Amino acid sequence: MAENVSKGHEHIPRVGFIDGIGISLSDEQIAFAIAVSADAKIDVRKNTGPRKGAEDRYIHFGFKKQRKVSRLRDLINALGLDALVTSNADDAESSNRGFTYFSMPCPKWVPGRFLPHEWIAAATARQREFILNEIRQWDGNGVLNRNQEEYSSKYYENALWVQSLCHTSGRCSSIMRRKNALGSWFKVSILHSKSTTSYQQIKSEAVPFDGEVFCVTVPSGAILVRQDEKITVSGNCDALSFWEVGIPAVSIPSGALSEGTADDAARLKWLSHHDELIQQAQNVYLAVDMDGPGQTTANELARRIGKLKCWRIVFPADCKDANDTLVKLGRDALLKARSLASRWPVEGLASPVDFMDKVLNLYQNGLPGGTSTGWPNVDEIFTLNPGSLVIVTGTPGSGKSQAIDNMLVNAMTKSNWCVAYSSFENPPELHLAKLISLKTGRPFGTGPTPRISQDEMMEALGWINERVTFLTNDGVMPTVESLVERFEAAVRRSGVKAVVVDPFNFIKLNPKKDGSPDTESINDMLAQFKTFAIRAEVTFFLIAHPAKPMNQGPDWVPTGYSISGSAHFFNRADFGVTIQRKPNENIFHVWKCRFPWQGQIGTASLTYDKVTGGFREAVSGPQHDDGVFLRGYDEAQPY
Repeated sequence: MAENVSKGHEHIPRVGFIDGIGISLSDEQIAFAIAVSADAKIDVRKNTGPRKGAEDRYIHFGFKKQRKVSRLRDLINALGLDALVTSNADDAESSNRGFTYFSMPCPKWVPGRFLPHEWIAAATARQREFILNEIRQWDGNGVLNRNQEEYSSKYYENALWVQSLCHTSGRCSSIMRRKNALGSWFKVSILHSKSTTSYQQIKSEAVPFDGEVFCVTVPSGAILVRQDEKITVSGNCDALSFWEVGIPAVSIPSGALSEGTADDAARLKWLSHHDELIQQAQNVYLAVDMDGPGQTTANELARRIGKLKCWRIVFPADCKDANDTLVKLGRDALLKARSLASRWPVEGLASPVDFMDKVLNLYQNGLPGGTSTGWPNVDEIFTLNPGSLVIVTGTPGSGKSQAIDNMLVNAMTKSNWCVAYSSFENPPELHLAKLISLKTGRPFGTGPTPRISQDEMMEALGWINERVTFLTNDGVMPTVESLVERFEAAVRRSGVKAVVVDPFNFIKLNPKKDGSPDTESINDMLAQFKTFAIRAEVTFFLIAHPAKPMNQGPDWVPTGYSISGSAHFFNRADFGVTIQRKPNENIFHVWKCRFPWQGQIGTASLTYDKVTGGFREAVSGPQHDDGVFLRGYDEAQPY
């Protein structure tokens, strides 16, 4: 297409128009933050009181111009801030005569000296105009007889911020360095009537090329390109196609996903950086390619973002994406595709025909099997399945928590799963030590068997950091709602496919008058966990201790009916699992399986290795029986 553009045609866009979802501050807060950035001295002090060691910020202003004094007073009053105000107006001996000073603690919502770049993408069109006008009040001035303004700052970062905001708000600007006897600074020239660069200004050369051309993409879809202190707005062609017809759009930076590839989680890492913005959006429109990878990408984005707020844009036949639609069929076709977007099918009412494709897929490809546990003999009776509530029990010391950890490390290794834990009996650092040993297959602590080196430990920790999220409770019993809310955040940010609550009796439930758990509260808890598992398409592990007394003999196998508080543990479970410890083996019991294509009631034998803390299929011959997994653990109770 570039070869068809004639010289002299002003086709290179210098500016863009971004209408974001909004900065989550009031106009007064934004204005005060701009004032701090422009004119405040920021004083950071170490707290010496009850919060000893913490840093407190204080801000100080000194103005001689009454315009700025009045503006700052208005902001302080509107925000209800406590400020100490002093004046040297009447002090004839002072070199600072005529100055008014303001001192106050710095509010937490004030960014500081430099304004955040997130504001540039998030600001609405109205907020952008407000910010540019407010900047003019503090560090700007008009240029006589020209449709132009100037902004000055001694900080290059602030000059760059203002220039970037201008170019995404319909204005060209350039940065110029200035210097005189008083010092040096940066001036940003803001032009209100220029938006493109003439092709004649570009030195061009035609170069024959017959290879791949790569297009850089970023989450916003718009790229600010700097050359010789000038910014040009460029971006992903699909996102810019929507901008071309007046629809703001952003672009994912990683391209489409391929089903089951090992790097899918890493390729969606960018999503976690925009979690707050996504939560604020009422609706999210997904306009990915109309092919297999595009549908895979749409499904995963909807799962993480939340299907209730997602809409799907479908492009016309023979058009695979937005740019294809714009080029082949024109503006009206792309506008129509956006207007015909449909909600993600989660409204709760559906006709059988809505499931035709899924039923046909089941008929042609068979009922879906789950993800492997990493143990072939266990896979015959139990697999990891999205949307499942798995109740796990066993007597104390049976190894139930360790077995689930091992299973999920297998899933992280073989299927690149991500996992979120709410583990009440394991401090995160000890839990990490266990996971590191399971990942490396070698002991974390000292003992008769050589432990992993520090470099190996740090490498394994980095690997786990990409796949594991901990819910911290800081000694407070969480509610069911708080757990689900944070698990949902973990799905959005990291794409977790399994969550673990270990054990359930640390969750705050409504007790009966005698202090024991109310069975209906337990039923409600299990229902919320189950519906979350379905909604987020995760495997939900809930580990629970059986009720006392447990003196029913060495062969006793507790089930859901044995768990303290309610028979709902049996009834609500999709899978019911018990880990039983025997003298020379551990038995993996499945006492409930809702869907026969996912597993079956039965048992599988595993052998525990005290050296690594791991399990494996039981085989004949001598097994490891020396060493300790972690220094300080009781060898008689290694779990």
